[in-house]
Amino acid sequence: QTGYDKKRPGEQQAVRTWEHSLPESADPVPKMKPGTQKSLCQKSRPAGSCGEMGKFLAKVYIQLKESILDPQGQAVIHALHNLGHQEAEDVRIGKYIEVRLSAENKSAAEARVHEYCGGLLANPVIETYRFELTEA
Repeated sequence: QTGYDKKRPGEQQAVRTWEHSLPESADPVPKMKPGTQKSLCQKSRPAGSCGEMGKFLAKVYIQLKESILDPQGQAVIHALHNLGHQEAEDVRIGKYIEVRLSAENKSAAEARVHEYCGGLLANPVIETYRFELTEA
């Protein structure tokens, strides 16, 4: 079990989550030029087997790595203590992003979301991410 899919006590995990990186040798979705997707589909499959693209919703959760100091979280925990909430032990601030996308299938959608997160949404040097992918 990795740090990305650990459950907190009392928390139920209803949707499968994915780790933040693919093996470097993996290229699950070939790079395509805009407008060529249909022709590639027709070339690689028998006639009539190219269905509609599926619609997916990715809920992306991004947090600083545990080893990175979270100054916003520290400010919030101090404010909570100043307001008399001594039971609050730790606060970590993160980002929540929803991405709606079209993909041929769920595994292609997963690969695309990994690309989005690794290339733009999260900084892999200081942040971790996980996401939940559902059909929209």
